Parts: sequence; C-alpha cells; structure tokens
Amino acid sequence: MERSSNKRVLFVGSSITKGSNYDGFLSWPNVLSNILNFECINNGVGGTGYLATGDNGSLYPYYDRIKELLGKLSNRNLSPDVIVIGAGPNDCWSSSYTDVQIMGEAKKCYEYIKGNSNAKVIMIGIYWSSSDVPEKFRLVNNQLREYALGNGIPFIDLLEGDTYGENGEKLTDSTPYITGTGHETDEKNDGNADQYVCYDGTHLSIEGSKYFGETLAEELSKILK
Repeated sequence: MERSSNKRVLFVGSSITKGSNYDGFLSWPNVLSNILNFECINNGVGGTGYLATGDNGSLYPYYDRIKELLGKLSNRNLSPDVIVIGAGPNDCWSSSYTDVQIMGEAKKCYEYIKGNSNAKVIMIGIYWSSSDVPEKFRLVNNQLREYALGNGIPFIDLLEGDTYGENGEKLTDSTPYITGTGHETDEKNDGNADQYVCYDGTHLSIEGSKYFGETLAEELSKILK
C-alpha cells in the first residue's frame, strides 16, 4: 500500500517537544510535520529526559520509551524512517545527575537505536529559554554535540544556532534559537524570548512553537536532502 507521507518521523523529548498546556495541541513537531508532509509520532513527555523520569517519578525516561516504542511500532508495521531526539532541560535542572551520567544514558539510547532500527537519527541539543544559559546546560550540550559529530549523527544546536550533517559538516551557521531574557508577559526588549517564551518563563509560547517548527523544518530538510 502506498504511504500517505514521504517519511514517518518519531519525535522523542520532554514537554518542549510535546507542546505544553500553554499552547494546547500546538507543538513544534506538528508544525514541522505539516510543512514537510511527515507522518508525525510525537512522544514528548513532560518532565522527562535521558535520565529524568517525569514530574511524578513514574514516567519513562528516553531509553525505556525508545525501546518500548520501537518494539510496538515494529509490531504494527509503523517503524519510523527518522527518529528525532530532543534534549530538554530536565536532566540538567536536577542536581541528582552529573554530566557524565547524562552522557552515559544518552549514548545508551543512540547505541540501542543503531542496533535495533534502520531509522536515521537526528539529535537536537539542549533547549534553554533565555540567553543566560547555565554552565551545566552548556557543558552537556557541548558533550552531546561532540558525541553526535563523532558518531555520524546530525546535530542541531539550539544554543548556538548551528546545524551539522552526519559527516560533521556545518550546514547552518546562525544565531541561538532563543535570545534575550524576557517572556511574553515580562518583555525585556533584548531578544526574541519576549515573543517565543510563554509566561512561565520556560516553555515555548504559541509563537515560539511555530517558530521552532518552521525553523527546524528548514534544518531537517537540509539534513535529509
């Protein structure tokens, strides 16, 4: 039977991927998939990460979810062509997890996918909601980028604005996705955070979700070209 879209894409991430209560059903994976005609499977779960288990401690971190999802999707003949994994801020927020522990779990995820799926994997680096990026967040982001580029995994760097292909070539050399220190109900007039970060100061606003979806659609097009 002919596929209804050009690619089936599984998005794994935190509430930044899911689309929070602040923007209802809207999420950047849905915006992106509508633009690129992808069949979207959005597995963003609030409070989770490579190690973070969710707000109530009972939700799956990335590895467990990826392992379960790939099995279920394969059994239903719905295996993804592409897997996009977004590193949310939850692992870095927690003082319980060191950068070494986070990277160990991240590598475990990518090694599992490599051994159990034919999908192309794309890694998105750490998200942060202002120009004032905490040291641990930038450290983990840099380590994720280094690992991705050393293992043939395309990497989209939200903190720097750069996109790298699977051979390590820089496809985009731009500016950070979020700039400034405000949000939509506390404008600082120092960057796009005034418009793209919602009133809680952390999640994407409606406009932010649209901006991420449109921008990341361009970047995935370059990677998958």
